[in-house]
Amino acid sequence: MYSTNPFNLNDSLFTADYWLEKATDPERLIAPEAAIVSFNQEIIRRQPRFMKDLTNYPKLIPKAKLTTMLKAKITELNPGYYHNHRQLTPNYLNTVKNNLNLNNIPDFSVPKYGVTIFRTDLRTFPTNDSVYCTPTDCSFDLWQETAINPTEPVIVLHSSSDSEWYFIQTYNYSGWVVKCNIALLNCYNDWLQYVNEPNILVVTGKQLHIPLPTNGHELIFEMGARLFPAIKDHRRSNSALIKLPIKKENNTVEEVILTINSPQNVHFGYLPYNLTNLLRQAFKMLDQPYGWGGQDAKIDCSAFISNIFATFGFRLPRNANQQAQSAGITIPFTNLNPQERRQLIARLSPGALLYLKGHVMLFLGEDQGSFYVIHALSSYGLKNGNKVEPVPLFRVTITDLDLLRPDGKSLLESLTVAKVLTL
Repeated sequence: MYSTNPFNLNDSLFTADYWLEKATDPERLIAPEAAIVSFNQEIIRRQPRFMKDLTNYPKLIPKAKLTTMLKAKITELNPGYYHNHRQLTPNYLNTVKNNLNLNNIPDFSVPKYGVTIFRTDLRTFPTNDSVYCTPTDCSFDLWQETAINPTEPVIVLHSSSDSEWYFIQTYNYSGWVVKCNIALLNCYNDWLQYVNEPNILVVTGKQLHIPLPTNGHELIFEMGARLFPAIKDHRRSNSALIKLPIKKENNTVEEVILTINSPQNVHFGYLPYNLTNLLRQAFKMLDQPYGWGGQDAKIDCSAFISNIFATFGFRLPRNANQQAQSAGITIPFTNLNPQERRQLIARLSPGALLYLKGHVMLFLGEDQGSFYVIHALSSYGLKNGNKVEPVPLFRVTITDLDLLRPDGKSLLESLTVAKVLTL
């Protein structure tokens, strides 16, 4: 059975109030909403390969450009990978490659504009087959890129050979999604409303589940997702009305009005960006299950951070390594010994982000000589004689920075940069 406190730490460390009481002026606004808008624009300027202003996306895509995008991860068609505990065969890999539909790219492609109607997995290739590094792995699907909330505006760039998949662009990623999870909008200006609508509800709970009355399914929204209120004054005693896009038989969109019966899990507009809200949002995610790329409605380390900061209006890159290179105040750990690393961390304020290769953590502060973080952690290392053995965890948890990684190095030793999300 999973323990909320697997490392036998002081139980008080697992409450946001404990860390807020130690902080100086936690209600102070770190950055106003206008500054966060500028921050997002700076990320796009610095990382145009990954981050997109969808409203300025080209109206015509040259064949060479689209071909490059579609083949960007062609090396992931790797015969050394496994599916259903069996190594991928040349015939299987050719089938997946052929479904990219590379032979049917026009000289200039005209994008289509759509919106997600369900929580949607974004895949490396147009297949739902899970692929792993080893025949026994079942946790890290190498062809799972990320997951997208419902009501997310997307640009459709290409279709698969079997006509079951779209290749799309979101604000921070591109990849393949199941076609039936996307509804197209005939009017570009209608699509722009999903991009630019100023009157929004923001999901502030760890997740929001909305049942669909028509088919018994439910929509799953992650923390930080945007919803659209059906009326300007959405506040009611025990519910909120929202507009949701649904897909008509002709593949286009119509909107329905539904009721949210847990309005405490949404906020009209973005939350004020201060330490109190930042830590309270993070601690709502404590014990949430870890899932690589957001599979099965779970979160990984970078989504944990992105979802929290999305409640303030930040639009961060998808992956931890991309986030580490984005905008904000950057403090490098290059060539620092352990003592120098501790001295640097001691100067950081709670709420800073700590990055190491492929991982990100939210800094909480110092307690009795140790530095603590909250993060979505898949595994850690445990010494067994002269060896360090990996121990699976797959949860959002709190640890100190002396925790070992499976490679035998501590989190502290592995840090590459710290970042403060402000300009």
